Amino acid sequence: MGRKRWENGKHILFYSACFLIIMFMTGGCVFPAEKFGLEKTKVIQTQPPVVEDPVKDAADLADKGEYDSALKAYGEITKAYPDASPGDRALFDMGVLYTYPDYPKKSYYRALKYFRQLLTDFPETPLKEEAKAWVEALNRVILNENKVKELEEKIAAYQEQINALKEIDIRIEEKKRKGLPED
Repeated sequence: MGRKRWENGKHILFYSACFLIIMFMTGGCVFPAEKFGLEKTKVIQTQPPVVEDPVKDAADLADKGEYDSALKAYGEITKAYPDASPGDRALFDMGVLYTYPDYPKKSYYRALKYFRQLLTDFPETPLKEEAKAWVEALNRVILNENKVKELEEKIAAYQEQINALKEIDIRIEEKKRKGLPED
């Protein structure tokens, strides 16, 4: 007998829970203010002001090929945000810009300077690992460029020696011809 009573109670609880769920779904928890003599209050939804990314304008200039203007804009951002984001992004982008193949004033040394400055001025930046990779890559590029210059200088010196030897060989041949009898 106790079991039947328990099952009947179980159904009552189930139906009550369903009824409450339906009530909340259709009406929610809002009571009409007029019934209780309350004034309606308006909920003003304010959206946070849209802050435009200052780095975007400089990046757009770089994309258009206006590299000097982009560098100037990035410089202004780093002055405005010397120890906060987007100052870190501006330094990073300046470093990348100095590696562009189309940039006539391309300088791996300047790019390296900006990446190192980023790592010292912004030690907690999310761009830290990328900047470290750029520093490593640029160090290797600079090292290889220096090796290439050394090799080019050696080639030029060898070329001068070859030309000097050719001149000596030509003179020797001319002297031999002068000394030979004519047929």
